[in-house]
Amino acid sequence: MTATTKLPFQAEVAQLLHLVTHSLYSNKEIFLRELISNASDACDKLRFEGIDNPALYEDAPNLDVRVSFDKKARTLTIADNGIGLSKQEAIDNLGTIAKSGTKDFMSKLSGDQKADAQLIGQFGVGFYSGFIVADRITVESRRAGLAEDQGVRWASGGAGDFEVDDIERPQRGTSVTLHLRDDAEEYLNAWKLKQVIGKYSDHISLPILMEKEEWKEGENGQPGEMVKTGEWETVNKASALWTRPKKDISAEQYAEFYKTISHDYEDPLAWSHNRVEGSTEYTQLLYIPAKAPMDLWNRDKTAGVKLYVKRVFIMDDAEALMPGYLRFVKGVIDSADLPLNVSRELLQESRDVKAIREGSTKRCSKTWPGSRRPRPTARPARSTWAPANRCRHPSRPRSPTWSTRTLPCRPPKRRPSSRATRTQASTPGSTPSSAPCSRKAWAKTSATASASPSCCASPRPPPTP
Repeated sequence: MTATTKLPFQAEVAQLLHLVTHSLYSNKEIFLRELISNASDACDKLRFEGIDNPALYEDAPNLDVRVSFDKKARTLTIADNGIGLSKQEAIDNLGTIAKSGTKDFMSKLSGDQKADAQLIGQFGVGFYSGFIVADRITVESRRAGLAEDQGVRWASGGAGDFEVDDIERPQRGTSVTLHLRDDAEEYLNAWKLKQVIGKYSDHISLPILMEKEEWKEGENGQPGEMVKTGEWETVNKASALWTRPKKDISAEQYAEFYKTISHDYEDPLAWSHNRVEGSTEYTQLLYIPAKAPMDLWNRDKTAGVKLYVKRVFIMDDAEALMPGYLRFVKGVIDSADLPLNVSRELLQESRDVKAIREGSTKRCSKTWPGSRRPRPTARPARSTWAPANRCRHPSRPRSPTWSTRTLPCRPPKRRPSSRATRTQASTPGSTPSSAPCSRKAWAKTSATASASPSCCASPRPPPTP
């Protein structure tokens, strides 16, 4: 018998990087979302480690992400003042494809800390999405707590190898510089960058800063251009409306957010905002428009709610989270438990997806005006009859309970059986019979009302001759 030999798989690194950058992502602008998410994770890691060691903040306690570009050098830089990287961490994390530093960091946290963490990274390939638009990436970093001369520079052209150098870096954190290709010049424009940031990273908890620009007229017949002023401005909202408590949100804010996501000029008809906890945790903010959309009967049109994962935009029309007959519903669903593909652009079918779909459907049916049954009103007082209070004869005293009742008494069951009794009761001056009278017979004895029994009222006076 021959001995069994176990061998590891081999990978062609250059071909693997080519597949990651050209086949994994369907949209080229995804690279900016991935790099900003990495910067956000670095700042969140500093927050956790800074709880036990506040000295890691050094002289910059305010955390932010800065995006800048240089048209002449054709570079785009995403910088943060988060935890940073040491030389060994840069080799291990950036030099190994599909190795997620965020995933390793999450594995070291306890249960409560994992619940509080808003870390986004998961697969360890988001960094390499920068090669979609760049032919070379340069990373400069220094880990918080290390000396200024312990910085590191990592550089690679995406051909299967990388370079690492020691540098001096005064500020902590990481800066990722992309040397853009010729077909990616559109990302050297502030308006384009703000549009992509507003679409994908508008609701992350950190402020994203960009340099202000102002128009400057050209001289000597030269055309004018936008010139940087040196000041930084926040280009994202840095907060998500659906993550705030409902008591802190006004109706005007709900209506304004609806107009933003639906591009509608009218206020919504109704909305529902709630957080679901349990086996599947998610937050949903659903709106019902005041008017039916123009393409309501177009079944081929893609429709659905916006899907966010930890406040990072994933897709615009998540059809798997809302049935087709509710395609007019607008809103947002944010969850951290949904299974996504590696590029985080497709939603995979799972039990969590089915649970969110059913919960959203039930919530919409309850949100629709008039769908809820009206609450039962107070039960009316029951009309009861007291057999003991039947009127028998005017000589018999009435029950004191009838003096406070407004209900008429029930007519007696026994009626005069002989015609003589009825004739005697209707003859003036005759002696009243001891037999009980009926209400009909009492109404006919108008001439002798004083001799007839009183039905819950005072006896009528005799007629005037």
